[in-house]
Amino acid sequence: MIERNIERLLDYRERSGAGLPRVSFNMVLYPGVEEEEVREYVRRWGPYAETIMISRFRPVPSKRLLSPEERDSVKPHPCPLPFRQMVISWDGKVGLCCEDVFMDVLLGEVTKDSLLEIFNSRRYRRIRRIHERLEFEKIPLCRDCDVWAAEEVLREETLCIGGLNFRVFHRPSGRLFVRNAHPTP
Repeated sequence: MIERNIERLLDYRERSGAGLPRVSFNMVLYPGVEEEEVREYVRRWGPYAETIMISRFRPVPSKRLLSPEERDSVKPHPCPLPFRQMVISWDGKVGLCCEDVFMDVLLGEVTKDSLLEIFNSRRYRRIRRIHERLEFEKIPLCRDCDVWAAEEVLREETLCIGGLNFRVFHRPSGRLFVRNAHPTP
């Protein structure tokens, strides 16, 4: 059913001639998933995708992405999540970020205030200032979190899968496959 709906979306995109919507795919690399399964996923969806993300599995509530060695080599920077996302639970509560799965850092409720009021609230601005100063320890949820490093490129390579060339960015959050415009002959 899911594949059929994706295929319908891709067919719509083809018929529109606009190349829109852009499509990206994500696969969570659960324990036991073999590398050949990853290659098959990329082979299957690569011709249609702008990007394919193979996300690293982390059990809840782990917020660690970096190995101890990587923590020593990656320079800390502000977490982008409080600046570019707002997480709203089923009951309208606004949490700190997607890592706040239990809504431990309540920043507002959409049933009481507008999204703009919450996003620009004193509490939200304080969270952003703490992140700008790299004072993660001031927020218990952020103290043992290194999701701020999710998009850091640790290394890069080029792979050919299914006749398509991909630039592969190895990041703490997983591998990002970006399809090159020129397929391998």
